[in-house]
Amino acid sequence: MPQNSLAGKLGLWTDSSEKAQGHLHDIQALGFDYLVVRVTHLSNGHAVPHSPATLKQLIKDAATIDLKIACWAYVFPTNIQDQIDGISAALPPEIDNLILDAEVEWEGIPDASAHTLMHGIAEATGHHAGLHLSSFCNPVDHPIPYKAFLTHSLSFMPQSYLFPPTSPATILHRTMVQSLPLAQFSLCKQLIPTVNAAPMLQAIKNPAFKGASVWLWHDDGTDDKGVQGRESIWQPAIDAWKSP
Repeated sequence: MPQNSLAGKLGLWTDSSEKAQGHLHDIQALGFDYLVVRVTHLSNGHAVPHSPATLKQLIKDAATIDLKIACWAYVFPTNIQDQIDGISAALPPEIDNLILDAEVEWEGIPDASAHTLMHGIAEATGHHAGLHLSSFCNPVDHPIPYKAFLTHSLSFMPQSYLFPPTSPATILHRTMVQSLPLAQFSLCKQLIPTVNAAPMLQAIKNPAFKGASVWLWHDDGTDDKGVQGRESIWQPAIDAWKSP
C-alpha cells in the first residue's frame, strides 16, 4: 500500500483556507485525520494559486499536531497544459495527496484528454503526490472518462451527497452499484466516498469503502452546510465510523 494512501482515514474538505485557519485542533479533536485544502482556482481562464500564503501556514500549523494536509483542484477539459503548469507550480512539496475534482464539464470528453491531464500533472510534480479522482457517485448519469482518470489515481472518491427527498439508502445503493466497480480501475482499487451529511457517513460504514471524507468544514453560502457549528450532529457519526 502506498505511503500516501488515504485508506482507513477520515478527511474533511474546505473551500476556504482562511475559514479553516485557527481551527485545526477543533478539526482533529472531532476525529478527522486530514484536511483537504484547495490549491488552485480558475481566474481569467488560468489555473492560479488559491490563497497560497494561507495554505503554507496551514501546512506548518498542521505539522505541529500531526494532522495531514491534502490538496484539491477543480479541473476542466480545456487549457489542459495551463492547468498542468498551474497546479504543479502551486502544489507545495510537503503535499503527498492531490485530489482532482472532475464534474459536468468532462461529460462526453474523450479519454485522451483525461490521460493527458493526469499524466501531465504526475510528471510535472515528480510523482511525489498521489492523485485521486473526485466525481459523481452515479456515473451512469454523468459519462465522464472515469477509467482514464482512474488509471492514474490511487483511489476513486465519489461524491455520495445527500439531498432530500433522496434517502441515504438510495445514495448508498448508487455508490455501491455504480461507483464501486469503477474504483477497481484505480491503482489501489480503493473507493473512498465523500459525504455531505452525518447520516451518509453512518450509511457508508461498510468494508467495501476503504476510507471517507466530508464536504465541508464551513457553510459555503449555498445548500452546503458545514461541520462547523454542527459538531453535536457530526460527532456521533464520526465516532461510529471510526469504531471497530
